[in-house]
Amino acid sequence: LGAISLGAGLSGAASKSQLDAVEESPAGLIRNMGLRSPPLRAALRSGKPVVVDFSATWCPDCLLLAPNLRDLEREFGSAVQFVTLDVSSMTPSAGSAWSDRRFDETRSWAREFGVDGIPHLAFIDSRGKVLTALVGNLPYEIIRANILSLRDGQAELPFVMYDAFKGGRSLEFPPDGDAFA
Repeated sequence: LGAISLGAGLSGAASKSQLDAVEESPAGLIRNMGLRSPPLRAALRSGKPVVVDFSATWCPDCLLLAPNLRDLEREFGSAVQFVTLDVSSMTPSAGSAWSDRRFDETRSWAREFGVDGIPHLAFIDSRGKVLTALVGNLPYEIIRANILSLRDGQAELPFVMYDAFKGGRSLEFPPDGDAFA
C-alpha cells in the first residue's frame, strides 16, 4: 500500500477505490480468498462438494486463474465449498504461533494432495472422495464444467488430470490443532 499512499494525494492516505483495486488485484484475490476460506477440515465435513485451490501470489498462472475462481465461487458458493490454501510462503513466520500452525496445516494438506505444481485445483465430492485435480492455468469453461458436475453429484467429472488417490487411497486429515478445526 506504500506505493498507493504516495499517489493518494497530500494526505498520504489511500482512497477506498485504491484499496479496493489492491484487494481485487489477482494477488489480493488469492490472499483474500485464503483468508476468507473455511478451514479445509471444516469444509470436508460440511456435506457439500469442495474445490480446493492451492495457489501463490508469486505464481503467474495462479494470478491469471484467481479472477476466474472468484467468479466461480460467486456463482456456485452456495452449493460448493471453495477453499484456497495460499502457499505463497512455505516457510513459517518467525515468532507467530498461529502462522506456524497455519503453515503446518497448509504444508500437510499440500503433501496429502500430492501438490507438486500450482495452481492445483482438487475436486472433492460431498462424501469426501477426491475425484481429480487439475494443475495449471486451465480455461474457465473446463473448471466450470467440473464444478457443475461436482455440484450435481456426478460420480465422474468431464475433465480429469491427476489422481493422487488412485487405487482407493483415502484422504488423511492432518493432526488436530487450533488452526485445523
